[in-house]
Amino acid sequence: MPMDDEIFFFKNIWAEQNVDPSLFPKEFMANVSNLVGDEESLMRKAHAATSSIGSATVIAAILERNGSLKIASVGDRGLRVMREGQIIFSTSPQEHYFDCPYQLSSEVVGQTYLDAMV
Repeated sequence: MPMDDEIFFFKNIWAEQNVDPSLFPKEFMANVSNLVGDEESLMRKAHAATSSIGSATVIAAILERNGSLKIASVGDRGLRVMREGQIIFSTSPQEHYFDCPYQLSSEVVGQTYLDAMV
């Protein structure tokens, strides 16, 4: 099966299997909020701890005490940093093609924390 077919499969499989698409991202973010670490290890640990079936685009950001903002993102979630009304930083979307973003998934063929833009 070519990669494009796998992505299309992901977008439609959850509804066909009567899977609530909100369960995976809710559990994933609950796991993130209970963990400590850098942005990449948070994503890795939260993904490993998530047992719900499904997939999600995700973004994790940590504002350190020294003022550094660290971000890890998979998919088309966006974050912008504004200062005095000007955008000084913006994340870039990760997509296979239009309207088909990278996603963390309970399935083996999905993206992992290693695909995150850090």
